[in-house]
Order: sequence, then C-alpha cells, then structure tokens
Amino acid sequence: MCIVIINGDSHITSRRTPYYNSFAWAVNDQERWWFPDGFETEYWPAGIPRENTLSAFIDAYRTEHFEVCPIGDPNLEFSPNGFFVEKIAIYTINGSPSHACRQLNTGRWTSKIGVREDVRHEFVEHFIVEIEGIPDILNLGNRSIIMRRIHH
Repeated sequence: MCIVIINGDSHITSRRTPYYNSFAWAVNDQERWWFPDGFETEYWPAGIPRENTLSAFIDAYRTEHFEVCPIGDPNLEFSPNGFFVEKIAIYTINGSPSHACRQLNTGRWTSKIGVREDVRHEFVEHFIVEIEGIPDILNLGNRSIIMRRIHH
C-alpha cells in the first residue's frame, strides 16, 4: 500500500492499525484513540471539555506538558541544556481539529493516517494525502498551531 503526502516526501513506518489515531500518535500514545466524542467512547483527558475545538485540543495536550510554541516555528529546536524539544502540530478544517503530527529528533515529522499506517514526512502547512486504491485525495487540514514540550 502506498501513502503519499502530496506536498512532501513521505515513507510508511508501521503496519496498519485501528488502535490509535493521529491525535494519540502526536503524544506517542499507541494504546488509545484520542477524540472528544460526545458519547465518551474514546479517550479524552479528564477535566477537558469534550468538544472538537482547537482550544479543547490545546488543553488536552497541556495535560501531557505541551505548551503553545510562542513563535510557531516548525524547525528542530534544542533546549539550553541540549535536550530535544518535542513539537506537535495541530491541523484544522474550518476551525475544527482534523489531524496532528509529531516532530522527530531528526527534524522530520511523523503522522498516523486515520486507521492506516504511520508515516514519516517533511513538515507541511497544508496536509493533503493520496492513498493508493482510494480515488479521492484526503484533505487533513491546514496547520493551525505548534505546541512544544521542553525537557529540563
């Protein structure tokens, strides 16, 4: 199976799995599907409103010690003491979160494409995916915000 990020170089890095989504993969959670569904069937951090809004996702990632990146820089960053600064990007469509990805310590990014595979790729502002065997191109949204987690 081939997944191509239209506006970037990409490589599949895992097998297909339905156990987690891009929002979980952004914080390296491979056990749960993160989403603020109203039926409370999916994982969502306690105390965070179950609404598909950018502010709710920012609050959810804050429970994992991420903060909004002040200048929104997607480039590789290291803390003053030399530790890799983890970054995630949240993408939205019409203001609602639609995808998230995580930066690797190589500077490349990793995404989970729905119930499909994980993909390593370059950073993209507008996330468009083409999947072999599926006639439509998937629009996963525009980059809305970058968050970071600094290890001290």
